[in-house]
Amino acid sequence: MFKLIQNVNNSNSSILSSDLNRKGLPKLIDLGTTSCTPCQMMIPVMEELRTKYKGKLIVEFINTAENPYKAQQYGIRLIPTQIFFDKNGKEIFRHEGYFSTQEIIDVFRGRGIDLR
Repeated sequence: MFKLIQNVNNSNSSILSSDLNRKGLPKLIDLGTTSCTPCQMMIPVMEELRTKYKGKLIVEFINTAENPYKAQQYGIRLIPTQIFFDKNGKEIFRHEGYFSTQEIIDVFRGRGIDLR
């Protein structure tokens, strides 16, 4: 399961992450809510990625209803939005809407990041 991380700016809101403190790994952030249908469809995808690529990929969910400043910080226009980062923290791709596990893996692979 995702680990609950308290938000420093608002102790009532949360960010769910597989490992926020790990450096040097590619990262996938999914921004959405727990109530929209496409966002709910992303939950098992994110959980599969978190489990299958543990130690190789940081997987994070940010609830935009609880963290509206994060949605603004990342320039979110539509939820869910997935943001892909390389191991140096540079954004390499962004997608809006539902995205399957294989499509996510293909994005990383297409940018030279092999998660195997």
